[in-house]
Amino acid sequence: MGRGLLDVQQGALNQVWASTCKNAKTGKYYNPVGVEEAGSEYAPDVNLQRKFWDFTEAKLAKVSL
Repeated sequence: MGRGLLDVQQGALNQVWASTCKNAKTGKYYNPVGVEEAGSEYAPDVNLQRKFWDFTEAKLAKVSL
């Protein structure tokens, strides 16, 4: 698979690591497995975060469960 594309088992490894590792830090971005990264230049943009949150809520409001 190409860069950034993982199969299900590989993708789950980072989540399992983060949920069980005592050294994982809240709010940090980790690449598999457990490699702390700076994340996107857009990550600290609070206005962009709010726009994304509002967009996601609007889309999910249209989904019937």
